[in-house]
Amino acid sequence: MIYTQEIKNMCPVAQGVHHGAAPCPTEGNWVQYKEIKDISGFTHGIGWCAPQQGACKLSLNVKNGVIQEALVETIGCSGMTHSAAMAAEILPGLTVLEAMNTDLVCDAINTAMRELALQIIYGRTQSAFSEDGLAIGAGLEDLGKGLRSQVGTMYGTLEKGPRYLEMAEGYVTGIALDENDEIIGYCDLYPLEDDAYADVISGKCIVRDSMIELYSLGGEFNAYIAMIAIAPEYATQTQYLMFFKWIKQRLTEWKSADIIIKNIGISVYSSFLEKFVTKLGFTYVGLNPAKGKIYETSCEALLSRLEKTK
Repeated sequence: MIYTQEIKNMCPVAQGVHHGAAPCPTEGNWVQYKEIKDISGFTHGIGWCAPQQGACKLSLNVKNGVIQEALVETIGCSGMTHSAAMAAEILPGLTVLEAMNTDLVCDAINTAMRELALQIIYGRTQSAFSEDGLAIGAGLEDLGKGLRSQVGTMYGTLEKGPRYLEMAEGYVTGIALDENDEIIGYCDLYPLEDDAYADVISGKCIVRDSMIELYSLGGEFNAYIAMIAIAPEYATQTQYLMFFKWIKQRLTEWKSADIIIKNIGISVYSSFLEKFVTKLGFTYVGLNPAKGKIYETSCEALLSRLEKTK
C-alpha cells in the first residue's frame, strides 16, 4: 500500500462504531451481504438497447452467489432472439459479479443484468421472504404451461383506430364493436392439425404458435377458440351470439376455399359463456392448464344449431 506524505504525517485515530452492512431479506432470512456467496434469490431486471428498438426481461435464480437458472425474454428486435440464446448458455454457473462483467451479446440483456443486480444486492427479490427460496424451474413456471412469454401486441392509427393483434391467450382473430364502433371484446379462433388439437382438447397444453396450422392451401383441420372475451357490461346473450355468427361466417368462408373444419373446441372462463355454449350443443371435456373449462362439438352440429338460432 502506498501512502502520500500528508497521510504519513497524520496521527492515527481509532475507528469508532461500525455496525456492518444492513441486513437484506434473503430467502426467508436476514443476511448481511459481505461476499458474493451471501447473495441468493429469484428476481428480474428489465433492459433496453441504446436506440431503444428492443427490450429484455431477464430472470435469474441465484443460490449462494451462483446463477442456477436464467430466463431471457426479448421483444422488438429479431437479432435479440439470437443474443438471448447465447446469453441463456452463458449465464448459468456464473457468479453475480461475473455476470455483471460478462458481455451478454446484446446491450438490452447487459442493461437488464445491471438492473437485476441492483435489485438482488439490496434484497429486492421475488423470493425475499420465501424460506429456502424458489426451486430451480421457477423461471419456467413464470411462463406457464404453454412455456411462452406473456406478450401483448396492439396497434392503432388515427385514421382507422386500434387493432388488437395478440393477447396473453394468443393471436386475436376477431374483435367486437359497440354502436359507437369502440372495441368491447375479442376472439381467438385457430385451425389446428389433429395431433395438436388432441393435445389441446385433452387439456395437456394451451394453444402454442407452432400448433397453428397453415391452412390456406386447403385440407381437413380442427378449430379451437382459445378465448372469447367481452366487457362485463356487454356480456349478454346477444353479444355472444354475434361472436358465434362471426365464427359461422369464418367457417363458411373456409369451407368455400376447401378448408374443412371437423371439430371445434373452446376454452370457457365464465359461467355465462358456459351456459351459452351448452345451449349451442358443446359438451364438457375437461380443464385446460389455466383452469378454464374445455368444451367441444362438431363443426356440422354447430353450424346447424347456429342456422336455427335467431
